[in-house]
Amino acid sequence: MFSHEEKCDMLECYLSYSELYPARIQPYERYFLRLYRKFRGNENVFAKTRAKKEFIISEATEIAVIGYFEAYRENSIADILKDTNFSYGTVQRILKKYKFIPYKYRPVQTLLAGDPERRLVFCHWYLSFCRQNVNNFRYLLWTDESNFSNSGIENLLLVHPRGPQVRFSFNVWCGIIGSKIVGPFFYEGTLTGERYVEFMSEILTNILDELDLISRHHLHFQQDGAPAHNTRGTYHFLSTTFNDQWIGTNGPIQWPPRSPDLNPLDYFLWGYLKNQIYKRRYDNLDALKTAVREKITQIDGRTILKTVRAVEKRAQKCIEEQGGVFEHLL
Repeated sequence: MFSHEEKCDMLECYLSYSELYPARIQPYERYFLRLYRKFRGNENVFAKTRAKKEFIISEATEIAVIGYFEAYRENSIADILKDTNFSYGTVQRILKKYKFIPYKYRPVQTLLAGDPERRLVFCHWYLSFCRQNVNNFRYLLWTDESNFSNSGIENLLLVHPRGPQVRFSFNVWCGIIGSKIVGPFFYEGTLTGERYVEFMSEILTNILDELDLISRHHLHFQQDGAPAHNTRGTYHFLSTTFNDQWIGTNGPIQWPPRSPDLNPLDYFLWGYLKNQIYKRRYDNLDALKTAVREKITQIDGRTILKTVRAVEKRAQKCIEEQGGVFEHLL
């Protein structure tokens, strides 16, 4: 952009401009012609500056927008645009003015009386367990079950014209130890205590046979508070197999109820698998099982290890929150 002084100099020395001002940007000949015509026509040769338009938002509008998000904290800007007549720019300016920050809405398990205390006890135990040996986190077998079905979960980015006419589902048991995923193992119907013990006897025999003596000696087993996990048969089986090195609702190391945020399978594996698998429909049970197997094998060992190592950070954050929910702070 040329200054007004430069433009005047150009008119005075059209033919010798490049000789007199070699350090300046050299304009094309047609620029001189255009500039000459502007002066002849008494036009303004200064660069036009646009006045910044003042955007005025009424106090009532601000109150309405802020009140909307206070009432519906899980809603997004897209939601308020559908529900009201406010423009995108208006909503953005108000949220920026009052320093509202977008976040991903995550429903959490409701904690009952006594839950925070039990969560604190477990978190302190786990941190102590990890500090005893830097590799101890590799010797803990995390386990959980989840249900998969052809109806899947609602994916707002993938709308199907109609649901499946024939519904089928199955349950999946998986474990995570170190950087490995154990399973998947499939079962259908209700998992009773007797079925669970029979099921675990076969699985754990194979797992223990693959471990070296040091890993087998240090191995700890974890399970949550599902009904089948709390029968006398289950308690006897786990106590015989692991002595006092197992974690459960009523185990020697007590697992805190309503704490999926402390289990790698709950806060990573199941959600990841279902997000991947439910992107499409499946015609039969075998196809869905195959998809579960394939997606599990595609998970990198480093990702699994990172997920397991995150338990330590989560336990520390849980302690900082006095046993309360903490995932929104991660």
